[in-house]
Amino acid sequence: MMMDDQDPIQAERADVIRVQQLRWRFLLELYRMNKQAHAGTIQSVSAEEVGTRIGLLETRDLEQAYAYLADAGLVELVGFGPLLRITRTGIDEVEEAYARPDQRTDHLPPLNIIHNVIYGGVHGSTVQQGTTQSTQTVDNSQSVDWARLREILREVRTAAEDLPAEQRDEVLADVIALDAQSRSPRPKAAIVRECLTSLRSILGNLAGNTAGNIAAAPLIDWIRAHEWLLK
Repeated sequence: MMMDDQDPIQAERADVIRVQQLRWRFLLELYRMNKQAHAGTIQSVSAEEVGTRIGLLETRDLEQAYAYLADAGLVELVGFGPLLRITRTGIDEVEEAYARPDQRTDHLPPLNIIHNVIYGGVHGSTVQQGTTQSTQTVDNSQSVDWARLREILREVRTAAEDLPAEQRDEVLADVIALDAQSRSPRPKAAIVRECLTSLRSILGNLAGNTAGNIAAAPLIDWIRAHEWLLK
């Protein structure tokens, strides 16, 4: 009976997280597209183009995502299609989230939670809440050069803009989570390990990609110097 009572709640929670992820992915993609426009201008694009770039092809989900963002004043509908553009409020929202990924913005939940903490794990991993593995923290008695890692993550984030959309989103999700953990007084070992492993795998598979090469080398060197974090 207890399981029957809990299942609808878990299903609703999963749906809420999915909807919040879609809103964030849509806004982030619009932000990236705008950065590629001419300086000092805000680019108008079709909602369908944004949806295609992030793999959001279901019309109902797409409409709900941009309608919420428009109601919040983060995007503006400017023409049929619909055509829309990110507002200056939307730009500020994204940049605030990147600066403080573990804090809620005015309209959206924390980036590191939405991208990484789903059912207790990173990218839907099997790390469970309430277990020793999920609560284990990084032993700071061993030397961890968090400051250098944050420098590398900034480089990775910049290089990731030139990666294919799916890989870029994965990389940015890991970067956001790692940055938040590096600033935490009690970094979660499971999240750090999962993100480092994921980044090493993604970037290591991009040997022929210039952006991947630029991002991978310093990160792999850092991981080699901190190999014990992956154990």
